[in-house]
Amino acid sequence: FFNGKSLPGNVTGYGGWGGGSYELTTEQDYTAGNKTGSIKWNTPPNTWALWDGLVFTMANPVNMYVNWPTDSLHFAIKADAGLDSLKIVLSDDDEDGGGADLEYESFYMLKENTVGYDGGWKVVNIALKDFDRNGGAWNGSAMQYDKMMDNTRVLKLKILIGSTLGVGKIVYLDDIWTGTPTFDWVASDPPGNLGVIPSADFYNLVIWSDVDGEVGESYSVYTSRKPIEDITAAGVEKLASSIVEGTQSLAHSIYYPLVNHELTTYYAVTCTDAAGNESLPAKSTGFANIAKGIPTIALNAPANFTIDGDFSEWQAAGIKPWVLKPEVNKVIGTVTDSLDLKATVYLAVDDDYLYIGVDVVDNVYNFGSGNWWD
Repeated sequence: FFNGKSLPGNVTGYGGWGGGSYELTTEQDYTAGNKTGSIKWNTPPNTWALWDGLVFTMANPVNMYVNWPTDSLHFAIKADAGLDSLKIVLSDDDEDGGGADLEYESFYMLKENTVGYDGGWKVVNIALKDFDRNGGAWNGSAMQYDKMMDNTRVLKLKILIGSTLGVGKIVYLDDIWTGTPTFDWVASDPPGNLGVIPSADFYNLVIWSDVDGEVGESYSVYTSRKPIEDITAAGVEKLASSIVEGTQSLAHSIYYPLVNHELTTYYAVTCTDAAGNESLPAKSTGFANIAKGIPTIALNAPANFTIDGDFSEWQAAGIKPWVLKPEVNKVIGTVTDSLDLKATVYLAVDDDYLYIGVDVVDNVYNFGSGNWWD
């Protein structure tokens, strides 16, 4: 689940629903001298977030049935005393979405006195056979215990706080795995043949070639208004990540405030191998194209703003509205044309107020009974 440096390409991480978070950091490292880093986990800050925490999800379920009687979950952990219990969960997958099958859990309660947290690194090994596979499943309103967790379809590892004493802590985790995996800490070569094809339809098509010899890798695309030297530098935006191998292109829509305007844009593409190592970037030169002018929140309020259904002051101020209509926007339900439904939306802001003007045309007029205007 974590090789000591990165999450493998087939694993995604989630900080939980209760306000917690995680990041990969070099602040701490279980193996001194490796300088590969660890996971810094900020546990949920809210006492109502009991049984929340880190979730690692594999891209596809893994059959662990054969190894279940003999294998262990291994990880290193660094925390101060007072963390209290952690609930360690391995869960299967929900095979049928809204159907009868649910995500069933196996769990192990890791007690503080078992680990002995004291601010230093501790190694934890939990035999898989010691997980209680009757951990149940959440059915949307309550826990349901009609099935055992299916260890032929293991999908997630969860590390959850087991009491409110675990709220608002900083915990470091490292080397999280089962079995005896081998590790790849060497990044691939950068993608090849990076190019950009400007389109007259207000987008740039970024293209590249996949890295030879890699399997299960993914790609990330970055952009900037200036030449890219470092993908982590200020002004560099990540357009997309986890682009699967074989895709080899990304359309980047380009915009400019209010009017069509020529922009010069720079791009970079990296390859992240199946072990989670990100390559050095392939970098482009600048490409000029016309960006589409779009409405913005005006920084000048309309003069003599009055709530009277008259939008002339907005128009006199030259404030460009958003126009929402079925000819150019996606709709829900059946909307025939702009005579059926159209909205013209104005927004402006000053130091004190947000100003909103909405002019809606609808072929069906609805109004309340009585003095509804009051």
